[in-house]
Amino acid sequence: MNSRDPPSKILLLIITYLPSSFPLTNDYLFETFKKYGEIKKILIFERGKTNKAFVEYIDIKHAI
Repeated sequence: MNSRDPPSKILLLIITYLPSSFPLTNDYLFETFKKYGEIKKILIFERGKTNKAFVEYIDIKHAI
C-alpha cells in the first residue's frame, strides 16, 4: 500500500504462483481471511497468468 493511499475496506490479493491443483475458491478465501474480521464480499478474477482477489470487509480496521 502506498502511504498516500487512504485506508480501504478492500484487501487486494495478487497471487503470482498457484498450482493447477490448488482450489482457489470464495469458500477457501473466506475461511482463510475471516479470522481478521467480518467479510462483506469476495471477488476472484484472473488477469493474464495472475490470479487476483478482492476481499471486502465490513470495517476498514479489519482490512488494515
